[in-house]
Amino acid sequence: MVVGACQSRAAKAANSTQPATAYELSRHCGVEPPYNGTFVGTLAYFFFLMPTYYALHGPCDHWIWSLAPSLLVAVMSFCWIKTTTHDPVDPACKANTQEHAQGLKYCNQCGCYTNRHSRTRHCYDCNKCVNGFDHHCVYLQTCIGEHNYKYFFTLVFTTWLWALLVLIIDIIMSIPSTAQPFGEPLNTCAIGPSMPWYTPLLGVHALLSLLGFGTVSSLLTFHLMICWKKMTTYEWLLHDIAQKRDADPKSFGERAQECVQGVVTACKKLTARKPPAENYSTTRNAPNSPNNRDKDDLHDVQVTVVRDGPAAPVQSAAEPANKSSASAMRTANNGVAAPAVNDDAEEYQF
Repeated sequence: MVVGACQSRAAKAANSTQPATAYELSRHCGVEPPYNGTFVGTLAYFFFLMPTYYALHGPCDHWIWSLAPSLLVAVMSFCWIKTTTHDPVDPACKANTQEHAQGLKYCNQCGCYTNRHSRTRHCYDCNKCVNGFDHHCVYLQTCIGEHNYKYFFTLVFTTWLWALLVLIIDIIMSIPSTAQPFGEPLNTCAIGPSMPWYTPLLGVHALLSLLGFGTVSSLLTFHLMICWKKMTTYEWLLHDIAQKRDADPKSFGERAQECVQGVVTACKKLTARKPPAENYSTTRNAPNSPNNRDKDDLHDVQVTVVRDGPAAPVQSAAEPANKSSASAMRTANNGVAAPAVNDDAEEYQF
């Protein structure tokens, strides 16, 4: 019925001899064709998960285990219908107001005057202005605004509760147990002859429930955060973009150019030709080797070490040194003859 009403409005606008207004050409509800892939995939996911829950737990579990999920499904269905069928369009846009009045502003996309409120925005997906515009939900294929946000938030919260409850029940029922909390076995299929195929099916159903629970949890957390800050999704996005722009005032082109320059520089360093290996020496001279000293200022020092007596005086290599002068120096030391020195004394070059 809802789809028929949406299609009849579109057909009436198409068959009219008068020029169609922007509102007549816009999307009026979420179930109006054409349908996007995300919307169809979301419907297919829930229409598969819900019936399989009752097919797996209805014949085997006590009816009390299906009571709470059934109540949540009822609330979810009501909120889904109210969210997708309610048109959150601005009244002035719907009336195609062409005369300026106080509290109105002109919308170039709609071609008419709309509410001047700061939260009235034009949705380019639905092609209409929405009061209290929050965001365009691709899962419901409709705009979320001031008039249907309460149904949208209730839908997200009840879906989160339903996915969590179904996940817990799947885990509990997959464990064989003889407990009888309501006077009957906890799960007759898990302990009966159908256990070999029943438990794997519960595991698959639990994984699908976990996927939905994780997705809806992130969405619920985000909307709890913006409700706490008293912001809409659109305002939060603008605030987030402004913060990133202030933190990094460079434009996207400038950052991309810096990345390209960094890559080019790194490639040049990797592909640069190295000098020939013969220009480098792998040996290292001693600190006091002749190659590391200035021959104009320093002189080689020759030291004679005497093994069996007092140390001989150090003689510079620049002075004449021979065996006779060395003997004379040893005998002239206070008239005391120095011990004989072996002619094969060790000499060290520094």
